[in-house]
Amino acid sequence: MHLTLDLTFLLIVLAAALIGSLAGFGRGLRWFTKGIVGFILSFFFCYVFGGIILKLPFVAKLLKLLASTWDKRGAFYDFLKAVHLEIILYYIILFFVAQLVRILIVHLISKVFEWKAKGMKVINRILGAVLFVAVTLLFTMFVFQIVDWIGGQTEADFVENLHGWLRLDRLFEHNPLNSLVKYIKDTF
Repeated sequence: MHLTLDLTFLLIVLAAALIGSLAGFGRGLRWFTKGIVGFILSFFFCYVFGGIILKLPFVAKLLKLLASTWDKRGAFYDFLKAVHLEIILYYIILFFVAQLVRILIVHLISKVFEWKAKGMKVINRILGAVLFVAVTLLFTMFVFQIVDWIGGQTEADFVENLHGWLRLDRLFEHNPLNSLVKYIKDTF
């Protein structure tokens, strides 16, 4: 079972690299960021990096300062503290910033990488392969996190099947997507 899972994962990564090199970085970037996929990408960015950014000292200080503004007595302020409105506002702002930055970056980068110069075509294809492999790995880590949330025997059986020569079990154990969940558990 271990070898089959490793080979399947390796074939998926290689297929992603091939598709990425054929599509190119500019086209791949536009494809991954169009319409609802753009919203999902911004949401996913917030999910992946939100916990990391949340740990930055100046962000943590700002959130504590914001939370201290509703330390007043009263049911409404207690409600704001209970729902951790500062975290909700943080993620809303982060989402809109991610949307704005995504639109600007995608527009600029896709124009640069779609130049017709021969060297740029090679770079476009190589970076396209890297982009598609990175998206595949992020999706894999997201699936791993869902299994981690399920827990129990399902998680134990899943992790047992990951102990192949690719050592996907290490990716499961050290999944960076768990940083937000761990931050919330440790903080609240």
